[in-house]
Formats: sequence, structure tokens, C-alpha cells
Amino acid sequence: MAFKEDASFLRFVTMGARGALRAKAALGAIGHRIVELERSSCSNKIWYTKIKRLRVPDLLCVRCGRRFEVRAKSSLEIKMSHSPTNADRHWDAAMRDDDVVVFILCRNDGKLEVAESINAFTVRDLRATQDQARLGPPKSAAEGAERDLTWPSWTPGRSGIVTEIEGSRTAGDLRVTVQYDSGRRYTYPAGHKSAHVAAGEHFEASERIVASIVPGVASLECAGAVWNPDLSPALDDGDLYTSLKGLAGHDADDHADRLQEVLSHDDPRIRLEAAGVLVRLNRAKGLEYLEVVACGTDDEAPWAMEAVFIIAESGIADAGACLARLAAGAPHPEVRAACVWGLRRFHAQQAAVLDAFGDADEVVRLHAVSAAAGQIQEAADTGRLLELLNRAPNIAASACEALVLSPGTDDDAVLALAVGGDPPASDWAFSILKRRPKETVMAARGWASLPAAIMESLRCAWFWREQSWLASADVAESLRFLGQQQL
Repeated sequence: MAFKEDASFLRFVTMGARGALRAKAALGAIGHRIVELERSSCSNKIWYTKIKRLRVPDLLCVRCGRRFEVRAKSSLEIKMSHSPTNADRHWDAAMRDDDVVVFILCRNDGKLEVAESINAFTVRDLRATQDQARLGPPKSAAEGAERDLTWPSWTPGRSGIVTEIEGSRTAGDLRVTVQYDSGRRYTYPAGHKSAHVAAGEHFEASERIVASIVPGVASLECAGAVWNPDLSPALDDGDLYTSLKGLAGHDADDHADRLQEVLSHDDPRIRLEAAGVLVRLNRAKGLEYLEVVACGTDDEAPWAMEAVFIIAESGIADAGACLARLAAGAPHPEVRAACVWGLRRFHAQQAAVLDAFGDADEVVRLHAVSAAAGQIQEAADTGRLLELLNRAPNIAASACEALVLSPGTDDDAVLALAVGGDPPASDWAFSILKRRPKETVMAARGWASLPAAIMESLRCAWFWREQSWLASADVAESLRFLGQQQL
């Protein structure tokens, strides 16, 4: 993808992740214990090598077993993507009647902000009214292209309070009267729609679906610890996958033998999840299986990526050592990048992240820089990166960038090297200081004793960065883009 396409795609992914995180927090506050059912639904990390997912909702409560699909919308509607001619891409493919779809407003006014209000409907009620939903035009020219399926609804664009609800949905004469915060009153002719906000209830602008054709809102109450994951051979793939993910909230020891049987399941996604549970049980066979899969090449690379994600999320010490081995030896470059990314959580494996500065692939090196920046927590970490400034330029530049980016960098150590070190390390150190936050560098103990010439040079560099509107990376990219338009 090009820069602008990447940025646009990231905004959509971030909206979805923030919506899922908001729903997870709201559900957790009322008693649910939520885990991701769809891996990475709460993350905006973009990977280009990935498997086609099972059609399952985003979130799962491991106490009551309810599943939640989350849709973050820049304009709040009851809208789902749907392909009438492809059963696998129906809006409700592989969903249960009691699954819940949550709609959340995500404002995008320069900064993404997720609304507090959540709007929830059961799949059962959405199915019951699907014949009244509007099907939009195809989103692309491809055969079977998805369309927007929209259930008629009303979301007021101003804050207010519902003052009166008259008539009935069945009679088709429902009316919802509101008084906006401005004092203006308005009566909405809901007709055959249902009111989803009670009389006397306040609603925020653009973030509450006050009425819709759907019969009612879903109860979000958690039934408590009433669900026990089932690994029966009779389960379909979707339910087996759900049970495997649900074991994160249950004692899985009693399932160890069955989990090893599932390692021979026909669906590789099921095998990978079973191996992940075995890893959390500290069963060596699980980690061994995932490490073998992670070494896949070509067509096997998407499965290799998934194996790495599962290893990383387990969090056990052996997983860190496994990721370190794979970061150095996995054949596919994005798999190595994913290993380095996963090592952010394993400070004991910092050396493996720094070794990735020398990887032949730029994608791996970029992930190593970002991961290393996140691992700088104490002075010794800064020292390890400063030692790399005398190495080959690509390694020194990677260490330099990580030290620039990290809030944990020891600026005193960098100052000392800039003043008392020898080139090229001292030159790299000086370039780090020019790009570090002015406030943190000036707060370092060594700032007061810095030679006047170096102090003045740093001040000039900071002046341009702070005063010039052209200093941002986005503006630089825009100028580069304009520079290509010279024919």
C-alpha cells in the first residue's frame, strides 16, 4: 500500500480496535470476563501476511459464554456488511441467535474518540427484522462483493432527553418526543419502530440509537459462571474454536489429553488454538508444534504468523526463548518481524531484539527499532544500545532511532557519549540529542556542564523543530508526494 492508503486503512483498523476495547471495558464493568474470540480484534497492528479468519464474533465472556460482535461507526447506524450471493459472507455467517452485536460511535474529528454509549442488539432480533433492512449497492465490482445492510433507525444528532413515548410499534403509530438540551422539542414519528431509550432518559448527541425497526435492545447482563467449554468431537469448527478460546478462563488441565487429540484436527486454525492452550499448561508438545508451524514458508506463511501470535500471547518464559530463536531463524521475513514484535513483552530477550537490527530485511529492522524502544526501562538498557553506535551504520542507525523514540532513554548517558566519546559513536549520540524532547535533555544532570558550542547547536535544532510547520513527518511526506508531480 502507499502511504496515504496505509494511513486510511490504519484509521479504520484503529476505529475497530478502540470500539472493541470500549465494549470490553463496558462489559467487564457489569460482570463479564471478556477475552478476544477474534484474535487481534482489540489491536490496530497491521500485518500483511495473515490467515482468513473463522467467522466468529470479536469478544467472548468466559463466565457466561456469550459472544459479542463489535462495530465502531463514524456515523451511528445499525449496519452490517453482507453478501447476498455468498453464504460465507452473509452478515450473520456462523453467528448464534443469542450472540450480541454492539454498535459504538467513533468520532474522527482529527482524533479518534470512542463514545461512552454502547448500543446492543441480539442476532435473533436482527434476523427477525432483516426483511425490513435496506441493501445498499455493491462496494466493489467483484462478483459476490459485499454490500451494506442497514436496519432503519433514528440517532439524534443533538443531546437531549426523551420526554414522552406514545402509541405502539404494532399499531404503527409510535411517537417519541424529545427535548434537546437547547430547549427545542421534537416528536419523531417512529411508526413501526421500537423505542430504545426510556422516557426520562438522557442521550448524548449522535451516540444513542433512540429508535429502530429492531424489536428491542439486548440485555447485557452476565448470567455468571454458568458456561463450561466443551471439546466434544461432535462440535462444529466454530463452537470448538470458541471453547478452545474460552479455556483461557477455566482450568484446562482436565482437557490435556483431548487437546493433544485436537492437534490432529482437520482445520489448522483449530490445531493452532489447541497448541496454544497446551503452551499455557506448560506442555512441551504445544510449543514444539507451534515452533514447527512458525518455520513455514510461502503458502504456509499465514499459519506461521498465527503460530507466532499464539506463542507471544502465552507470556511464559519458554515462549520468549522460542520467539528469540524464531526471530533469528524463521524463513519468512514478516514472521521474523512478528517474533521481534512479540518480544516487546519479554525484557529478558532484549539481546534477540537488538540482534534483529542486523537482519537483511528492512521490515524486520523497523519492527526491531520499535520493539527496542519499548524495552528501554533503565540506564543499563540505554547503555546496551549506546554500545551499538560503533557498529555498522545500519545497526548504529537502528540503535540511534530506538533511543530517540523511547521515553525511558537515559539522556545523561547520551550526553556523556556526545561530549566525551569518539566518532562515530559521539556523532550518533549528538544526533540522538537533537531529536530527543528538549525538556528531557535540558533536565539531565549533564546539561549544565555541556560545552557552549554543543548547547547552542542543540538549541538551534530544537528551534526549527518547534517553530517550523514543515517539521512534521506528514508534511514532509506531502512535499515528497508533490515533488513526484512534475511532468
